[in-house]
Amino acid sequence: MFALGWQYMTGRAVAAAADARDLPEWPPHPDRVFKALVAAWGETGASDEGRAALQWLERQSAPALAVPQEGKVPTGLLEVYVPVNDAMGLDTLPIRRTRKGRSFPFALPGDRPCFLIFPEADPGPHRAALETICRSVTHIGHSRSLVRMWIEDDPPPPNLVPRSSRQTTHHLGVFYQGRLAELEEDHRVLYPGPLEEETGKDRQSGNGKSPPPPVRSHARGQFIPYGPPGGTVSQQGDFEPRVLVLRREGGAQASLPRSLSWLEVLRKALLLAADQHPEWRRLVSGHEASGQALNAPHLALVPLADVGHPHADGHLMGFGILFPRDLSRDLETDFLWGVLPQVFQGDPARIRLVAGEAGEMLLDRESRPVPPRTLQAITWTRSSARWASVTPVVLDRQPPRRHEDQDAWAMDQVRQACLRQGLPEPEEVRVSPVSFVLGSPPARAFPPLPRRGDGGHRWHLHAEIRFAEQVSGPIVLGAGRYRGYGLFRPMGGP
Repeated sequence: MFALGWQYMTGRAVAAAADARDLPEWPPHPDRVFKALVAAWGETGASDEGRAALQWLERQSAPALAVPQEGKVPTGLLEVYVPVNDAMGLDTLPIRRTRKGRSFPFALPGDRPCFLIFPEADPGPHRAALETICRSVTHIGHSRSLVRMWIEDDPPPPNLVPRSSRQTTHHLGVFYQGRLAELEEDHRVLYPGPLEEETGKDRQSGNGKSPPPPVRSHARGQFIPYGPPGGTVSQQGDFEPRVLVLRREGGAQASLPRSLSWLEVLRKALLLAADQHPEWRRLVSGHEASGQALNAPHLALVPLADVGHPHADGHLMGFGILFPRDLSRDLETDFLWGVLPQVFQGDPARIRLVAGEAGEMLLDRESRPVPPRTLQAITWTRSSARWASVTPVVLDRQPPRRHEDQDAWAMDQVRQACLRQGLPEPEEVRVSPVSFVLGSPPARAFPPLPRRGDGGHRWHLHAEIRFAEQVSGPIVLGAGRYRGYGLFRPMGGP
């Protein structure tokens, strides 16, 4: 066994997430650490011994991580102002230039060290070269993330290891055989050498001409699922810890409240496609053939909107399909290959939802290597001790007319909704007419869900839940949980 250890000298790790530039990357991805090693090797002469050591490292299995836990690492956004290069060239003094704000997301692990752990590896003859490279690493991520780095033979136990998709709390970028060659090629594309003489004259003449910026030639590595070792994630709700994501490909746009009506159109399309699949018709509809409601979890549809960051505006980005817990693989296969394909139409095949005067919306199954954070299943399923509603929770019952504290009554209803799904009893529940998630509209902006029988409106509100332990998602609570209401998002705090 050996490990690569590092410590943030200022207690701050400045690095942006690959899919959300205003959110910090934490935990640090193994591929980012590998890039820092490659950069240090290249800046100190690119020795043959160092190349051999890095090629040996990239052939190892994906490492485990021992890092400060995400919920216990504060995060923030550092705002700085930098001089702008004006149209007159670069010869203007910086003090004379206007300044533009730039934001750098950061995490605060403090002085706690981090480790990439290789349980079965022994660097052997490459150890000396790796130690030399480690001593040359000055930062990981942004240049503000100053670090010292070393080789550790006795690391602490890992708290994140490569896992199956059912046990995932993170998707982390990892290095692999051939990654060094890709990074070298990227460097050659970005820095192709001295500029031609005429180009140099143009750049220095102040006429505004400059060569086009180089384009990266390779993707951002590979991402694999990680989770806690030993199956310590608590996943006990009504739904499987995975999400089938359909992204909005074009057509009509929708806000988060209006997305619920589009969700109903999608549900009707799935019901029509499930006509020849009796088991799936009951799981999509939530009713037996006789019309009686199912007394068991069934398929749920949820809107996936732009929320959870400072610039979020709550616009619809797609939909998620949640499968009931303990669904058999055969039934899931029937849905993926029998029901869902029938909803796709045209060339190229898309799901076309038509809603009268609202127009047409096009959906496609999300399959990009690194989609936006909202359209990543891990955004809604990762483990956390704190969860908050993105769409309001519809309470199963109305409060008593003369109840002294209706908020306390509502908090108890949310607590009972957790217990009915087999989730742990929350340590704390808070309710509010406004969401605890940035970008999510207040509860009153959402259409009310009518009661069966008299058609009256159910009470709905936003909630925040804090558990004593890490709980993985998805979490969808309340009377409207199969129709887009009561969708919760894990929060970054403890």
